[in-house]
Amino acid sequence: MITNEINKKPHGMMADVEQTQIRMSGRCSAFLNERKMDATFGLLTALELLGITTPWLRAAYSRWEKDRYLQIIADSRGMRYAEKHRYGVAYYTMNVPIHRVEVSPGIYCTDPVCTWFMMARFVSLDYLVALGDAILGPNNRLSELGLHYELEDFISYIEEVEQWTADPSHSRKRAPRGIGECRLAIELMRQRVESPQESIVRIDVLMKHGLPEPKINYVVNLENGHTARLDMAYPQWKIAIEYDGKQHEESWEEDNLRRNKLAELGWAIIVVTRADVATPEAQLACAYRIAARIEERTHEPMPVFADGYTTEELAMVVSGKPVRPRKWRRKRGMGKREVA
Repeated sequence: MITNEINKKPHGMMADVEQTQIRMSGRCSAFLNERKMDATFGLLTALELLGITTPWLRAAYSRWEKDRYLQIIADSRGMRYAEKHRYGVAYYTMNVPIHRVEVSPGIYCTDPVCTWFMMARFVSLDYLVALGDAILGPNNRLSELGLHYELEDFISYIEEVEQWTADPSHSRKRAPRGIGECRLAIELMRQRVESPQESIVRIDVLMKHGLPEPKINYVVNLENGHTARLDMAYPQWKIAIEYDGKQHEESWEEDNLRRNKLAELGWAIIVVTRADVATPEAQLACAYRIAARIEERTHEPMPVFADGYTTEELAMVVSGKPVRPRKWRRKRGMGKREVA
């Protein structure tokens, strides 16, 4: 999003997250008061209590959004089904180190990094990255809880899980499900990302198709003394990429004004919408559109991988590991020739 740093106001997604957090806190408080018990909430319940945007789930777990059970981390498997229908709760056992935080008086949940690890088996790698970005980014309510995380915190927790697994006293015969996905996700997670959609644009539209990784939340000084913050940018070419998922007319008007000011400074603004990331074909078309704008600025070919990387392969590329070579081609009309 392109914003005025001096006059920034929370709206849209953050307002929705705040309302969700308030409702979930009320539900958890009512349950604890009725049951007179200590509990550690986890998974989607923990994310909502923490004020973090919840990710898209794998199809096999999509019912969670419909069922809306309170999700509690159980001490033993015997607790898992006893109270689901009576109290609207579901219990899950997670044989990993449990780190928890108090989000309001008497209400505890797994901390953000522990919750991120637990979610790895329930979401795709793309959305595990987006969830990590959301924890590291500014658009959550963690600061109000006195919480702040760096990428090193995720790495440290994975190392702790590995040590836990190696300890015979914990009765684990293999590493917990999702640990491999977590190792890959860390290679692609970035700080300062403002929305899950921006994570998807960065990964699925740009990097998977061989385009350079953009700067995130890049700040441009405007001539009037204000600043504009760009979702993603290639400052060397003065190209900005904005995910436009806003629903408020006043936001559109403000952004159009800022785009005009940026255009006066020579910046090209490429707007990506929900339709541009809806399908692999749409993502490829969007990648071609961005590559064409880069070519206009550089007068050099900008390769696009039509047969894009998988997210797993992209994480390996970023970490310097070899993957299957990709062929690149230029869309017809991008320059003088098309390469197969």
